[in-house]
Amino acid sequence: MLLPNWLRIDCRAADTSGEYSYAIDLPDVVEFTEEKSWPAFNRAFVKAEKKDGRVRYHFKFAAPLEKVIGVFK
Repeated sequence: MLLPNWLRIDCRAADTSGEYSYAIDLPDVVEFTEEKSWPAFNRAFVKAEKKDGRVRYHFKFAAPLEKVIGVFK
């Protein structure tokens, strides 16, 4: 069963320069299909870590933070 879930970025920092990333933490019985998740053109998969029955998927964005935040405004 596909269960889409939307992420929202709430950045209140005055300086939006620099690098940033995010992680999705799921039970290991849930399969995360990162290749089909939005925005595939704008983020890169870094690694997956398995620990204690959970998987944490790490990503980083390719675009500057101010551009990504602009998508959600």
